[in-house]
Amino acid sequence: MKQLRRPPTKRAEPVSEVPPDILEIRVVGRPAPQGSKNALGMEASRFLEPWRNDVRIACEKVIDRYELAQVTGPVRVDITFLLAGPPKNDPERVHPVGNPDVDKLVRGVLDAITHSGLWKDDNQVVQLGNVAKTYAGSQETGAVISIQRLG
Repeated sequence: MKQLRRPPTKRAEPVSEVPPDILEIRVVGRPAPQGSKNALGMEASRFLEPWRNDVRIACEKVIDRYELAQVTGPVRVDITFLLAGPPKNDPERVHPVGNPDVDKLVRGVLDAITHSGLWKDDNQVVQLGNVAKTYAGSQETGAVISIQRLG
């Protein structure tokens, strides 16, 4: 099992003796879809790379906080995306229907978690639990990610 060790940052929170069974990760940023291509075959969203970077950094903070070794084995992932809105021309809208597609939002998050080193590959996700997109309201835009180790 590969051990992930990074030098502690000045802002690191105290390390808990045992990491929780379910890791909660709060990402602040602008959620962006992955998988939509433009005519040149490049990612259509210019916000994807900054979003994936936000997710990666949030995961690295959790790795540092709990001095985690890379998660191995199957996991369940739940994600709530907190989007800006509702649109000014429809302030009564309750649900963020329309773009971005929730499945494309998930792709970007799972790949960013892989790049963070939290797990080896997103093929470890055997259960994609509750996935939702909602308006952030008074909260900052971003995502709340829950990762649970299984068996």
